[in-house]
Amino acid sequence: MVPKPLSTQKVKQLFGEFAYTELEGGRIKIEPGWVEENIVTVEIPQLAGVTSAGGRIPFQRKAAEQLKNAFEEVERKGLVKYILTWDGSWVPRHICWNKKKGLSPHSWGIAFDINVPWNGYGKQPAAEGERGTVRPLVPIFEAHGFCWGGHWKTPDGMHFEVCELNPATQYVLLFIDGIEVKDAEVVIRSNGRSYGLLGPMAKAMGITDESVTSNDDMVPVAAFLRSHGYEVKWSPEGARKGTIRAEKV
Repeated sequence: MVPKPLSTQKVKQLFGEFAYTELEGGRIKIEPGWVEENIVTVEIPQLAGVTSAGGRIPFQRKAAEQLKNAFEEVERKGLVKYILTWDGSWVPRHICWNKKKGLSPHSWGIAFDINVPWNGYGKQPAAEGERGTVRPLVPIFEAHGFCWGGHWKTPDGMHFEVCELNPATQYVLLFIDGIEVKDAEVVIRSNGRSYGLLGPMAKAMGITDESVTSNDDMVPVAAFLRSHGYEVKWSPEGARKGTIRAEKV
């Protein structure tokens, strides 16, 4: 299911309301008290090469941790190369810079834009394999509580915004016989159990049955590994929620 953006009412409920004054060009100036309480500088090392501030960006305090976690996941999967430009996060303004429209989620510091030249508002976002595409990043940001504007009726392919605070589903690391299985996409779901893609796990275990190794079903990781004679150990360290290590008994 494609994540949907929060309503303005829900945004205000989660991140607070503020008084503001209108500026030229659709910008606004928010009361200093709200800004000091809610907007923080977040260190995103993965953006050091594309921001003038060396990866230091302003963002909503309540969502800062999941933003960092998402970019760490992008780096772990070798996808930083897809981020060609950083085009802003906290920018107090109206939607489309039009004072007749409502306030943009950027005003609350819960949104960011990347790769604008290839993913303009109202245009078809760059396709998979094309320069400037953000599509390989979308599943990661969605798993960390962000929705992508490229799914919208009027596409906004540059745009990502918070749609869930501290999502229950988070990535973990998986090692089978000492080798990390990155493409197993292992997550901890709200029921506290780990799930991962069957095909990549089966390949890492040396299973050759193509009907299994090509399978993209999500299955309980620990139960599947134990049923094939593996000892499974859990550590709270690593990635967002921890690390699973499995060794053949």
